Amino acid sequence: MQKITKYLCGIIQQAAKITNKKFNVYDKDEFGDLVTDIDREVENFLIDKLTNKYPEFDIVSEEFNPEKNLSSNCFVIDPIDGTINFASGLPLWGMQIAAIKDGETVASVIYLPRMNELYSADCDGAFLNGERLEIAPNNFSQKQIYSITGNTFPIVLQKGKNVNSRHFRCLNSGSMTFAWVAAGRLNGYCLCDDKKWDYLPGMYLVKMAGGYVKDEPGKHVAATNQEMIDFFDSLFVQPVEEKPVAKKKPATAKNN
Repeated sequence: MQKITKYLCGIIQQAAKITNKKFNVYDKDEFGDLVTDIDREVENFLIDKLTNKYPEFDIVSEEFNPEKNLSSNCFVIDPIDGTINFASGLPLWGMQIAAIKDGETVASVIYLPRMNELYSADCDGAFLNGERLEIAPNNFSQKQIYSITGNTFPIVLQKGKNVNSRHFRCLNSGSMTFAWVAAGRLNGYCLCDDKKWDYLPGMYLVKMAGGYVKDEPGKHVAATNQEMIDFFDSLFVQPVEEKPVAKKKPATAKNN
């Protein structure tokens, strides 16, 4: 484990103790998203630790620095990913940080406190509680379990796509979903959101575990096999509209 990864693992576990406090819940936007006192306190704690240890790095974070662009050297923080689950008492949420150095992601950690699962990744590989994660190249079955951003799946169904809802799971926490792809529990996840703190840590984790990733605007995909990547691609292909063929008017006889 690299030094930076070890440091991230340490501070994220320290920050998790804050999540045991009582908290208040607030409406974050008009779309039903929530934020709690804990989100802000955890983020403040992590920012303080990171800026003291790595003052030359910028911070991109969900609550206090959401408009900041990625720089060559920066940390990307999501203090609580899955706040609605957290606020409701569901254990399906996580905390995550990604480190970018010289323009490349070099480390990420995802911590699922209620599951006691600490995921980490760097150039040494991907790990869960210190045990190496390795996605088998032939990790494919006809009954693959997958996930798509919760608010996107109904749209896919409305378009009449050939999907089996029995194999679909929505955890409403990108950190947890990406982590479980890296662990081989899910075969794929498609996040239709461009918030950097939602996908950077998890995409890197899956990549370093030997998984498949595809990153493009509005669609960030991680999977255990290429077939799952192809499946997600097929869901979002825009149908080609056939233009009606203009009918030729019958020729009319000319008077001499």
